Amino acid sequence: MSILGGPNFPYQWYWKADDNRVYSAILQQVVNTTDSGYIAFTDSGATATRWPEDDSGQQTNAALNAVINKYNLYLDPKQELRWYAGDVRWRTEVAGINTTTAPPRGIRTDADSQRKLATLAADYRSDLRTGTVQFKLADGSFVTADESMIAQFYTDMTEHINVCYNTEQTCVASIDAGTTTDHAGVDTFFEDIETLGLPPTTEQTG
Repeated sequence: MSILGGPNFPYQWYWKADDNRVYSAILQQVVNTTDSGYIAFTDSGATATRWPEDDSGQQTNAALNAVINKYNLYLDPKQELRWYAGDVRWRTEVAGINTTTAPPRGIRTDADSQRKLATLAADYRSDLRTGTVQFKLADGSFVTADESMIAQFYTDMTEHINVCYNTEQTCVASIDAGTTTDHAGVDTFFEDIETLGLPPTTEQTG
């Protein structure tokens, strides 16, 4: 149920924004939709209350606080911004990249693709695999790849991931310092990281 005043309302309740931000009353912070408490909540048949909007129609932290403060609940805007920075980092990380090979190749960088490429590169390094493989690219086509090409794919992928996490760290420091105060400010940290723009294939877990 999503009716205010349900049996778990408000202290074990959840509010969910249209962009999948979920506020946990019991934790008093934003969590992912993969949060175990939220999953148990929805599995029980309950439905999160829609995150409230401000006068301009935006689902802001202030709009939520205006509703939950009357129950002595609170969302720390900096915590929400740190969560948002992690979400943007994750979406950037898994959006795919063009490699530095000649010619460049578009490869996927979602969690499953990361594991598969890491395993393939390790197999070549340990001589468990030799010769060439048919490597599936982000557009669905295949390229005949040898050890050198796979090694470059792996290097490019790990460098991309490192850039994403380093950018998140810098962004979070700016949030904590009070310099970055909204989603637009967070977005600017990541806007110069080049990706293929592929959508996530799974829910965020970290």
